[in-house]
Amino acid sequence: MPNCERNQERENTPKPTVLEQTVLADTIARVTAQMASPLSVPQLADDAGLTESRLNNLFKCETGNTCGEFIRSERMTRARELLTSGDGTVKQVAAAVGFNHVSNFSRSYREWYGESPAQALKRNGT
Repeated sequence: MPNCERNQERENTPKPTVLEQTVLADTIARVTAQMASPLSVPQLADDAGLTESRLNNLFKCETGNTCGEFIRSERMTRARELLTSGDGTVKQVAAAVGFNHVSNFSRSYREWYGESPAQALKRNGT
């Protein structure tokens, strides 16, 4: 956990235990494997047996992002991959990365990448 040493000095955060490291790795794997499913920080923390604050601290330590930021980043990265490869419509990509409403997905994608998902599809020749 490369960022932990710096964060511990600044925030007085306890070093992750071996169990917490395992739980964090499992949670990261769950986020990446179940991206289309509803994922919430409170539920992930509860399932991991951690407080939301501790889960966020562990994510920040490991990835540099909070749990919610990590989920959004993974979803946007996967969305871009799907749009770049031409695997599906904007609506299908939105569903594949966990958005129930295309308008919310389009807004998030535009904020993240500075272009709409439709523009990304069109640019890639689909």
